[in-house]
Amino acid sequence: MKARVFLLRWVVFLGVIASCLAVHAETYNLLDDLGFWLKYRYQTLEQKELTNFIDQKGFEGARFFFSDLDRWLTFDLREYLHDWHVKVSLLSLKYRDLKHRPDPLAAKVIKEYQECLVRGEKVMPRVVVDKRNKELIYRYFIPIYTKKSCLRCHGNKYQLIPSYATKIKAFYPEDRAVGLKEGDLRGVISIDIPAQSVRYLVSSQ
Repeated sequence: MKARVFLLRWVVFLGVIASCLAVHAETYNLLDDLGFWLKYRYQTLEQKELTNFIDQKGFEGARFFFSDLDRWLTFDLREYLHDWHVKVSLLSLKYRDLKHRPDPLAAKVIKEYQECLVRGEKVMPRVVVDKRNKELIYRYFIPIYTKKSCLRCHGNKYQLIPSYATKIKAFYPEDRAVGLKEGDLRGVISIDIPAQSVRYLVSSQ
């Protein structure tokens, strides 16, 4: 009798574990899908809109674009999900605008990404569960890299456009975003979604 009770409890336990694993798999799949969609949106804006802004207004165009890019991406994702609790941020240790300075958790992820690259390891998007004001938040981090076209604003002193360098010093006295090379880790896109929203999105699939 005891053996049968033990076996039944063991079966129930395994069922709970399997259920939890399935929920986690669905959550990660959902976040991966959102990350893929948002990265594509980011690249599209960068390739088309940023180019247009720079062609029309030079440094001021790039400054305006990156000042509002977080807001645009947040709005796009909220519209896509019909959920106004999500937030998108561009964060970097080598920030130019103070609004892109990373919080401690994001800074930790970026440093771990950099260590992986030094070891020659592949860097992948990462999910981290954060807690804010007693609320669980899923944070999905997407690494972004420096492109050749970025170097006129973020390269070394020989690559920076002189007029851009003057304006960078004037507008961003705490600038850390120069001296970069093509392929360097530029920072991360952070997608923040409350756990409650994630549960709803998973259940509605």
